Amino acid sequence: MNDFDYLVVKYLHQKHTCDLLSERFTTLRTICHQNESLMDYTNKGREVIGYQKELTLDFQNWSAFLKSEKDNLPNLEEKLKIYKENTNVIEKQYFNLMNGDIKNNIEVMKKCLAKGKYDYYNLMDSLYDRISYNSNLSQMILSFKSCLTFPNTGYTNGKHSYGFSFLKLPLVARDHVIRMMSFVELIQLSRCSEKTKSIIYSLSFPNILSLDLVFRKRQNIITPDWNEYKLCLKLKNSSTFNIIVSNRHQEDGSSRSFDDSRLGYRRVEILELKKSINIVCENGTFSFFIYLVDFLTDVLRMTINNVYIDLRTLCSTQLHSFFCWKSAKLIKNLLIENGRVRSETLTYIFKSLSSLKSLHFSCGLEAAKLSSPLIVAGCVKMFDGRWMTGDALLKIYCEELLIYFNKLTCTDINLFIKNWINSNDTTLRVFQLAGSHGNDTETLFRGIEDLLKPWNKSERGPIFETQAYALDCQNGLDIQRSDGLIATLCVDESVFSFVVWHDRFPQVTKQLPSPEKSILVQFLAAFLRSTEWYQVVEN
Repeated sequence: MNDFDYLVVKYLHQKHTCDLLSERFTTLRTICHQNESLMDYTNKGREVIGYQKELTLDFQNWSAFLKSEKDNLPNLEEKLKIYKENTNVIEKQYFNLMNGDIKNNIEVMKKCLAKGKYDYYNLMDSLYDRISYNSNLSQMILSFKSCLTFPNTGYTNGKHSYGFSFLKLPLVARDHVIRMMSFVELIQLSRCSEKTKSIIYSLSFPNILSLDLVFRKRQNIITPDWNEYKLCLKLKNSSTFNIIVSNRHQEDGSSRSFDDSRLGYRRVEILELKKSINIVCENGTFSFFIYLVDFLTDVLRMTINNVYIDLRTLCSTQLHSFFCWKSAKLIKNLLIENGRVRSETLTYIFKSLSSLKSLHFSCGLEAAKLSSPLIVAGCVKMFDGRWMTGDALLKIYCEELLIYFNKLTCTDINLFIKNWINSNDTTLRVFQLAGSHGNDTETLFRGIEDLLKPWNKSERGPIFETQAYALDCQNGLDIQRSDGLIATLCVDESVFSFVVWHDRFPQVTKQLPSPEKSILVQFLAAFLRSTEWYQVVEN
């Protein structure tokens, strides 16, 4: 999108903000008038019942606050008037942009829109705070009014209570109410006190099975690209519930009506739908997203299953801080795409993420220090493995290890094979890497020549299945370890494969590719997102 189209969209948004601010101001003025009437009515009832001495201080404070709020209304109205005048100025700049010197007018309009955005946030924050404080005053007055109506729950022993205590409900009723709350209500309740937080923590939410995190880049033809951070809750009935945090309102650039709220000590705009919650947080979107995930893992005791990261959505500092974050250690499956992972971040991932079941890098990787073994229950895929050394290769323990770009030599592979022969590793199934390692079979098979045997169809099947495709092993060479495990070496001109037969005669469900489709093409396809990852990212 060019500067002209971008500024047109920003101008239309600026016009919309005038209406939004006007609505907020009208809401504030209405609440102030309602509070004034409510104070008069309640004060009369207080005098009739005889609470005059005990509650004089309360009513003095409430009256003083209400008076200051009413006195502040003209000031806010004047600021709103100035904001509308500035918007009219921007409108004139817009017509100049349409009819005049585009290059010069673009710079002028950029400055006007930047100032308008700054004024909007300041004014909106002021209005929101005033609405919040006045709404709280309304609740206090209404609570006292209910005490006048039901005196048994009102003023006793020199103190007055407003309404009933939620924490004094019977346990079954209280727990049922909490489980019926929305996600936003649970957050707000947990922040009331340590006791409410511990109550929520003690409950179980059996309908929620796991949690996926998605950091992705979104785009369309109307507006500039924007970052979207998504929490995907997997539910018991095979459905999902999404919590989407972004720094903009809607994919087509238009605005929707959001309810203002305060979560994580900042102002956000929330839209609750049937199967999702959309949260707009235009400042500090990443840190606010982490705040939400902390709540889910700490208070609701959820576990993080899948994490997808588009590196275009996070700077290198944010990426490193994400993996240093305590809940990152709970990640089961990690996929990173589009960009480069710095050396210190990659080293930290290898060192600290101890619960990984799969690790997939479809991105550039800087050199990392693998000081301790990397243990992954499932598959490890590295599209860029040029940092990998022979020593690092021996420290990776997983079920499948796939490396595309690499600088490993036949000597490194030979040491890997010898290490497997002399080890008790019963996890490894597949080790594959791209490269023409068959040109130096003398180095590749040095020291293991006597152990290599051609395929014997009575000892194993002809076809081996990796997670991605079927591999023809009829021309491979077999090695049998002392514990009876058989491994097959398939040396192709473009891919080296080392597969271990935990089931010597497996049931083959995948078809062999056509002769025209080389093994290198199959190997490349293995680095694409699997069906499961597509569902995680695109849902």
